[in-house]
Amino acid sequence: FGWGILGHGGCGVALIRGTLRLDTELLRESRHLHHNCQRFSKVWCIIRANVLSASFSPDGKRVVTASADSTARIWDAESGKEISAAGGGEPIVLNAHTGAVGSASFSPDGKRVVTASYDRTARLWDAETGKEITVAGGGEPIVLEAHTSAVRSASFSPDGKRVVTASSDQTARLWDAESGKEITAARGGEPIVLKTHSSMVPSASFSPDGKRVVTASSDQTARLWDAESGKEIAVLKAHAGIVWSASFSPDGKRVVTASSDQTARLWNAESGKEIAVLKAHEGGALAASWRRDGRRIVTAGQDRVARIWDVEMMTVYRVDLRERVCAEKLIGAQEFTDEELADPILRGIDGRDPIARNPCLRRGPLSWEYWTRMPGQWWRAMRGVFN
Repeated sequence: FGWGILGHGGCGVALIRGTLRLDTELLRESRHLHHNCQRFSKVWCIIRANVLSASFSPDGKRVVTASADSTARIWDAESGKEISAAGGGEPIVLNAHTGAVGSASFSPDGKRVVTASYDRTARLWDAETGKEITVAGGGEPIVLEAHTSAVRSASFSPDGKRVVTASSDQTARLWDAESGKEITAARGGEPIVLKTHSSMVPSASFSPDGKRVVTASSDQTARLWDAESGKEIAVLKAHAGIVWSASFSPDGKRVVTASSDQTARLWNAESGKEIAVLKAHEGGALAASWRRDGRRIVTAGQDRVARIWDVEMMTVYRVDLRERVCAEKLIGAQEFTDEELADPILRGIDGRDPIARNPCLRRGPLSWEYWTRMPGQWWRAMRGVFN
């Protein structure tokens, strides 16, 4: 179901085009924004420290990187050059943290950046000028400060009005992006703190509608929360190692998690039930994220491999559909509905896709070996046919 991209050397490269960007199906030559290594082509050596995160602006034209040198920087995604403030001059450097910056991301409108740091704070920045955003009417910079340990990640809500932070102090917190104050469940009440994890929380993010938050933790779980009340909704529990990241699908119906147990997993975002297990990495899976249309997932692992997965091929619905159609094919059925032909494997059964010939045969995508790994008992009855 997946295929790999090899060759990363583990020395702090932020991969910009082709390898981890999923706007196109074809992989192109990558450009690198690099903070440490020197002997590579098309590498801009600016900061001699590891790059800890990189993310695109909403329009895909810029990239913001976070570094262990306590700064974040903004780059032109096409040229790979650092961006300067309007009118030219020095490159924009987001420089106010006193510890490593573990993550940086743009607001939905691309006008702001939020950074998370090991100095126990998160900060908000103007993406055009590189200046810290201040409280309305001028005054002190907005600093999101309440965690008692390193802030591992920070991200905006879909409407850009809130920020969620995740910390090594085992909690996640919600903030008003305009005032920098913690959000409370009721007017004048206590701040919302998502705090049922029993270990570090390296990741937290909003659902597409902004009504829920998903957190990942080294306690081997991910958890779903109500973003309005702070109440826990579900515990996603099946991993056997640290859960490094968790994020909602673009439609908000599923969650993908990545873990040091060498797997990524798909979950139903309503029930919290596991849908599928992606076993691809020889080392831990460090991150997993969705393509914008929700049909692909990319995972990155400690084995220096990134893999791209077809989500539709892993849902129980598709498994049931192929199970029925493959059985009909074996007894001579030849008719296919438009819904069935939308599936790449079934399109191969119909002979319209030369890449997927004979998917019902032994060792094919729908072979007995394939079905033994899937839900249902149909394969037991058909075992003799395949062999």
